[in-house]
Amino acid sequence: MHVFSVKDGTESATYGPVPTLIWSSTVVDRRSDVYFAGQNGHVYGVTAAGKRLFDVKVGGQVDSYPALTADGALIVGARNGILTSIS
Repeated sequence: MHVFSVKDGTESATYGPVPTLIWSSTVVDRRSDVYFAGQNGHVYGVTAAGKRLFDVKVGGQVDSYPALTADGALIVGARNGILTSIS
């Protein structure tokens, strides 16, 4: 993941590499934290500065797009049929 400044287009942070294929979209919250999931069954949270917030194993490959609820919980569905909420 590469983070760029909207002011001048310079790269301000990087995160990775992640040890898997990413087939889902990312979702960004109001703090500019970024969330995404991978084919390895893990969900990742990263700050805009590139610092890892979490790496949660959900037990199945993730092809779906993560979603944020109104109260800030991250919802992710995996191929194992389980819907996980991370808050």
